[in-house]
Amino acid sequence: DLADEIARHKQARDALQQSEERYRSIVNASPDDITITDPDGRVLLVSPAALKMFGCERESDLIGRPLTDLLVPEDRPRALANMARKRQGRLAGTTEYRALRPDGSPFEIEVNSEFMRGADGSPTGLVVIIRDVTERKQAQLEKEKLEAQNRQLQKAESLGRMAGAI
Repeated sequence: DLADEIARHKQARDALQQSEERYRSIVNASPDDITITDPDGRVLLVSPAALKMFGCERESDLIGRPLTDLLVPEDRPRALANMARKRQGRLAGTTEYRALRPDGSPFEIEVNSEFMRGADGSPTGLVVIIRDVTERKQAQLEKEKLEAQNRQLQKAESLGRMAGAI
């Protein structure tokens, strides 16, 4: 009857609204950028973390742009090739790229992504999680530099002992 149909419709609307609120909470709470693109990689939605990470003031600075525009030019062909491999199910895991801020300064990012698919299995969009790993990379380089210096000091110390023994 009509009253049951109206109740089901209201229940479905409420469930959809709850789902939307959960989704927004997750996107807003993430310290990493969560971006959703269309199947061709054009940005449809960005999280607040994206604005901070990419140095943008408004979502409109990113919406509608190809996601690859956010990368340094030399990383773009590899990103497009990886997107094609991901679409075919031949790429899993994390990929690293260098991204660009509006002032032209590059920074290191780690990207995880997954295609959203329709009922027929065709891609309807791409969910992309982007993490700024610049500080981690710098710390890793510093650690490697210190380890190399330590090895040099150990060699010099060993040579000094050998020379002293002679």
